Order: sequence, then structure tokens, then C-alpha cells
Amino acid sequence: EEKTFEGLQAAAKRNNSKAVALTGTDGYNFSFTVLARQVEGNTTKTSVKLYENAKKENCYFQGDDVVATVQWAQEYFADANGVLWPSDAGWISDVQANKAVAVIGGAWQFADFETAVGSKNAGYTVLPTFTTTEKHVAGTTVKAGTKFQAGSFVDCKCLMLNAYSHESKYEACQELVKYITSKEVQNKSFKAANNLPAYSGATEYIKTIKSELPTTQYEGAMAQAGMNSYGIAQPFLSSVLNTYYYSKKAPELYVNMVNNTENAYSTTAEIRKGLYKIEHIWQKGSEPAPNDIPTNLPVDITK
Repeated sequence: EEKTFEGLQAAAKRNNSKAVALTGTDGYNFSFTVLARQVEGNTTKTSVKLYENAKKENCYFQGDDVVATVQWAQEYFADANGVLWPSDAGWISDVQANKAVAVIGGAWQFADFETAVGSKNAGYTVLPTFTTTEKHVAGTTVKAGTKFQAGSFVDCKCLMLNAYSHESKYEACQELVKYITSKEVQNKSFKAANNLPAYSGATEYIKTIKSELPTTQYEGAMAQAGMNSYGIAQPFLSSVLNTYYYSKKAPELYVNMVNNTENAYSTTAEIRKGLYKIEHIWQKGSEPAPNDIPTNLPVDITK
């Protein structure tokens, strides 16, 4: 039950706390609703496009599924047993004070979480699902009862050769990268330092050594691997794309939408305007002028 957002909410009511604590409000740590996917049988789908083929114009954030997700998030986040925004004390202190049942974070944060709640109370799992109601899908083509899988950015560590390396060292550098990225070394790195292997088929290897691993290390590996189907690698292949997504006020605008700050996003029409603004920032690096926002949305910003 607790592997759904509704289940976490029920657990939070019993615990007199929030269901989920966030580790940050930036576009990385708070992306699980941005990248959420509709679940249909054994497949998932989303209308969201984020710099496909590393092109600024290949973004889309105005789909009905996105509108429904925002309307779900507005209700869930506002609930007394919903989401705990990051506080001045920090998420670790908040969890230690029993203010939230779970935390949405990365594998590198698990040790702090385990310390905060105790090893017997800590565990890993993939991000939960949530299911829409009539209220969440109002003004959209999405059906009530549609299940959504929370999404994430799924990346791996990469090694690259410096193009300015002296030619006399190039061959040796190639051999070093080849060795460090080999399956053998990746497997050793996972066992010794919990660095998840990135090669195809690594999950099967991890299953074969389950008995050699601490329970939480195995659960963490399976959770990270399990999110591969519901996430995307960060597509910011240039500093411009990275800046547009993270540093041009799009994350702040999205937080305001979810919070319905100053009641500025109380209707589906207002939410659509907010989504248009975010997509405009992603593509052009700035919000559109108020008079430049089309009356009838969604529209193709590239035209």
C-alpha cells in the first residue's frame, strides 16, 4: 500500500505527519511530477518532451496529462498529510523529527536517511504511483482513475578523454578508460563502493550476488534499476540547455503552480498558462510577455 502516494498518505495520517519530504525544489530534486508517466497495462507514456535530440525547440509541457498531474499535485501537496517542502532545518532534521514517512531523493542520500530514522526503519523502493480523480482531470481528456508513475532523471557516471590531452598520452588514456569502465571493474566498484553498474545486464549480475550484499544495498540497486523504465537521462547536452531548464526561473514557477501561490493557478486555464510559460522558458530562456500568451492553449511555441 505504501508504494503508492495514496498509501503513503494513509500511513502519514496514522503517523500524524507528512507522507513525503522533498530534498530540494530545484528542477532535479523536484522532478517526479514533471516527468510523471501515465500507466497503461504494462507500458507508460507521457506527452512531455525535454530537449529531444539536444534541440531547444524540442520541448513540450502543455499536454493534458501534465495539466492533470499539476491538479493532482495541488491537492496532494496542500493536504495535511501530503508533501513536506524543504525547511530551514533541512530534510534530515525533519525526518529525524518524524515529520515525514518517506523521502524522495537519490541513492547518495540514503545513508543520511538511514541514520535519521534508524536502519530497521529504512528501505528503498521505486518512486510511487498515484491515481487521478474527477477533480484532477477536470478540463482535460484524461480519464478519472488513470494511474501515473512518478518519473525521474536516470543518469550514470561517465568518463571522457580530454580533447586537449597530448597525443603521446592518448593511447594510455584510452586504455585507462577502457579498464575503469569494464564490467569487471564496475562490478568491483559496486560491491566496494555501491556505485551501480551501468552496462546492459548489470541487474542480472546483482541478483546473482544478492546473498553477499547488505539488504539495503541490494534494495537500492533494484530500486535504481527499476526506475530506468520510468526516467530519462538529463538531456542538457550544452550549457545553454542546462541554464534554460535550471536557472531561468522555470523550477520556481512550477513550485508556485503546485502551491497555487496567491491563488494564481486556481483554474485549468490558469494552469495551462503557467505550463506555457515554463515551456517558453525551456525553449527561449525567458517568460513570455503577458500580452504574448495565447488565449487558446495548448499551442506550438516554435511557430
